[in-house]
Amino acid sequence: MTDPCPPPFLFHADLGVEQLTARLAHQRFAPHAHEDYLIGVTLEGAEALIQRGRHEVSCPGNLRMINPGEVHAGGAADGLWAYEALYVPPRRLTEMLDCPEGVVPRFHAAVAQDALAVSGLVRLFRLLRVSQDNHERETALMLTLSRLTDRHGEPPRATFSPAVSKPAVSTIMSCLHDRLADRVSLADLAA
Repeated sequence: MTDPCPPPFLFHADLGVEQLTARLAHQRFAPHAHEDYLIGVTLEGAEALIQRGRHEVSCPGNLRMINPGEVHAGGAADGLWAYEALYVPPRRLTEMLDCPEGVVPRFHAAVAQDALAVSGLVRLFRLLRVSQDNHERETALMLTLSRLTDRHGEPPRATFSPAVSKPAVSTIMSCLHDRLADRVSLADLAA
């Protein structure tokens, strides 16, 4: 499901996210919280966890989600537990999803069975490890987070309006024409 020996930790400065690949044996974590979203996939073994007052188990192929500030505890259920995850700052997620002011997405489940979402997340993990193309990386991250939020988030994220004014399109085309040799980020185009 994953690369044979991915690096354990990557900070993607261009995207403002962290990527963690962990393989733990008999590790337990006391109750704690993160400032960022954790969005990951259990790869091997199982994680026994307590989150939102519920005891759950995340098995291989399960999607794992933790909201910022959400207290959780747990660890390897039967000796071994391997997972890969992204840590996404709340501000970064709301920017990428173009959420209205004050709307912060929340994932409604700690563990979910969603083969399509897991497959997309695993592809994103691999892409982030190998691609040097900032546009490709940013687009893949935005699409993956958008799909995950649509499928597993509450409240629903802001909907994107397909209506774009003709002056806006002309401005974007002019910007792209002037910067043909450059990699123009989605944030630049949106501005």
